[in-house]
Amino acid sequence: MASPTITMNFGIAHAKDYCRTYRNNIKAALKRLRKSASGNVENNLSLMKALSAKHQVYDVPKYVLPRVFRRKLLDQGAEIKIGRTSGTVKQELGRGAYGVVVLLNIEDDNNSGEKTFALKAQSSIESLAWEYEIIKKIEDRIGPRWNADQRRQKSSPFPYPKALAFVALADGGLMSMTAASQSGLNLVDVVNMYNTQLGEKVPELIAIHYTARMLHHLEKLHWHGKILHCDVKPDNWVLCSSDGIEARELVLVDYGRAIDLSDLATDGIDAMDVKLSGDAMENDMMCVAMRNQRPWSFDVDTFGVCASAHVLLFGTHIEIERGSDKKWMPRQHFRRYHQASLWRAVFGTLLNHDEGTLIGSRPKSLRALREKLEDYVSGHTKQLDDLLRKQARMLPTSRPQLNPTGGKR
Repeated sequence: MASPTITMNFGIAHAKDYCRTYRNNIKAALKRLRKSASGNVENNLSLMKALSAKHQVYDVPKYVLPRVFRRKLLDQGAEIKIGRTSGTVKQELGRGAYGVVVLLNIEDDNNSGEKTFALKAQSSIESLAWEYEIIKKIEDRIGPRWNADQRRQKSSPFPYPKALAFVALADGGLMSMTAASQSGLNLVDVVNMYNTQLGEKVPELIAIHYTARMLHHLEKLHWHGKILHCDVKPDNWVLCSSDGIEARELVLVDYGRAIDLSDLATDGIDAMDVKLSGDAMENDMMCVAMRNQRPWSFDVDTFGVCASAHVLLFGTHIEIERGSDKKWMPRQHFRRYHQASLWRAVFGTLLNHDEGTLIGSRPKSLRALREKLEDYVSGHTKQLDDLLRKQARMLPTSRPQLNPTGGKR
C-alpha cells in the first residue's frame, strides 16, 4: 500500500511505513554489526570478559545461547557458560517474549574484583542488534549535553542504558549494558507493592513526581536524541537511585522497536517533522492517531506516558473516550482528592493534538507540561522525600519477593 501523503503546517511530507522501516532497520543493523565484528575473541580474552568491554562487537557462530536462559526464572547464583568461560547471575531483571535480562557478575583477574552489568539474551537477534545501535546513538547524542548539565546542576543518573558489548551467536545474541539497578523493579512493581502490602494506591505526589520525570526523559530522547522509543509502558520505566534516595529516578529501557528520526529526515524534511504510519503497538497501547489510521510521531511515546501515569494514579490500565467537547480523556474519573487540574493538563495535552503540528506531543509541549508538574512538586519537596524514603524501605530487592507466585508484570 502506498504511503499516504498529508498536508501539515510545515509543508508536505510522506508518512513512512513503520513496519517496513523497522524491518529494514533491524536487518541492516545486524549486517553492520557483523561486518564490524572483532576477530576471534578467544585469542585475546574470555568471551565473558569481552561482554564487560565498552563498544565491542563479536560474531561467534560456533556457540549457541546458553541453555540456562530457557528457564522460566533464573535463580541467583545460576552459572552462565559460553565456551570455557562463565559468569554468575546476581538477579533476573526482566523478561519478555523473546529474551531475558539478568544482572551478571564476572571475575576481574586484573584486580581480583568483580564486574557487574546487565546482560540481555535474545533469540530475535536482528532486533537486539538494532537496540544495541540505538542505545549507542542515544549516549552519543544526549550524553555530552547531559554531562554538561549535571556539572551545573545536582547529579542525576543517565536515564537511558549505556551499551557495552554485542555478541552474535548461532541462534541468538547477547547484549551487555549498564544496569539501572540491582533489582530491575519498575513502575508496575511499585503499583503492585502498594496494592499487596498496604492495600492502597500509589501516593499521588509520587505519581506526579514520576510523571514529571517521564516527561523530562522523553523530552531529551525526542529533542536531542531524535529517537522514538515506540514501546513506552509502565514496565519499561525501571527504578533507580538519585540524591541518596532509592527509586527516586527512572530509566527508560527496551529499545528493540525504536525508530531513529534522523534516518528518515530526507527530501528536506526536518527530523522533528517526520511522521509514520501503521501499527507499532498492541491495540490497547495505540495512540489516538494510530487507532484512527492517521500518521503519528511523538504521540506514540506520549500515549505511553499517559498509560504509565494512569497506572500510577488509578492502579489500572488506561481506557480513553471522547467527550462532548471532542477531546480525548481517560474513561476513569478523577477522585475528589486528586489534583484534577494537573491531571487534566497531563491527559488533555498528551492525548489531544492539532493534526498538523502535533501540538501536545512535541518536545516543547512536553517541557511546558513537565515544568507545571515540577512546580507543584517543588512546593512539596519534604513531603515527597519522606514518601520516597518510606517507599524505599518497603521495596523488595527482587521481583520474586514481591510476587512469590508470579503476578502482574
